[in-house]
Amino acid sequence: MKTSSRFRMLLLELVCNLCIFVLCALVCIALFIKADALSQKSSDLTQSVYLAQSTAERWKSGQQPETSLGDYQILLEPLNIKDGIRHCNITIVKDEEVIYTLKGVSTFE
Repeated sequence: MKTSSRFRMLLLELVCNLCIFVLCALVCIALFIKADALSQKSSDLTQSVYLAQSTAERWKSGQQPETSLGDYQILLEPLNIKDGIRHCNITIVKDEEVIYTLKGVSTFE
């Protein structure tokens, strides 16, 4: 009887340890998924800033800026011309979501 009781306690302990391990594994997997999403978001923001700056430089130099690059759409919104200075906003969009907007870009005519 003593051996049977010890065996049951050992099995119960192993099952409890397995449950704790599975719970910890699920938490770790959720953290990795969240980290991947944050990494992708950061990468999108970095690429969008680069595209907005490149577009602003092309626009200032009088060249025709690109309208899209890969998954990113580049929207150039001319605002006004005042005292020989042109103003515009540059917006970068990916999957119909605005990622970055560069406001108040100006150049002389």
